[in-house]
Amino acid sequence: MRPQDPINGGDATQAQQSLPQNKEAAMSQLSAQKRPAIWKHVLNLFLAATCLHVWLGSPPVLQRAEAQIPDAGLQRKLLVEEAQRTNVLLAEIKQILQAQTLNVRVVGADNQADRDRSAP
Repeated sequence: MRPQDPINGGDATQAQQSLPQNKEAAMSQLSAQKRPAIWKHVLNLFLAATCLHVWLGSPPVLQRAEAQIPDAGLQRKLLVEEAQRTNVLLAEIKQILQAQTLNVRVVGADNQADRDRSAP
């Protein structure tokens, strides 16, 4: 007659056969079962830290850069003065082009034959 397993209600020999033979196998089986649980805890901790970071915002490590023009009025004044000088120069160029006759010779810069014809 076989001894009875009091926990499972079956044979004690079958229960012994289902158990791992040595301690290393039992530990590896136990650690293999705990691995997913550990990763779940790590993932939950990471998600909680991420939510907390999003909710509270990042801590100010550096001060924000204040993008301000030191003297906006002076810069606008200088820009207007430069535009007026450009307008004066363009008016002078316009007078020269209207008053004088200009002789223009067009020579192709990329064509060697055009350069040879223009040379004396």
